[in-house]
Amino acid sequence: MKNEIELLEKMVKTDQIEGKQSVLAHGESVFRKLKEILKFLKGSEKFPLIKAPLWLEENRNVFLKEIYNEKDLFLYTVFHDCGKPFCRIKDEHG
Repeated sequence: MKNEIELLEKMVKTDQIEGKQSVLAHGESVFRKLKEILKFLKGSEKFPLIKAPLWLEENRNVFLKEIYNEKDLFLYTVFHDCGKPFCRIKDEHG
């Protein structure tokens, strides 16, 4: 538990977009967007962007059949950049 809390703290303190979004907030926003896309695939919502790509609509059933459960998708999307606090280097040019 201590290691997980330390990781979350480091993700909060590391910028994904300088001064605007942390690595953790970025992962959370990716998960929210993924949930919107899944709702579209299930037919309960409009596509969250301007227009859904035709290949996405044509292959909707394939994606839904192969999709992981929501807990795994949450963990993957929120933590997909969790290594950045340990390897990101910022020089005098940013």
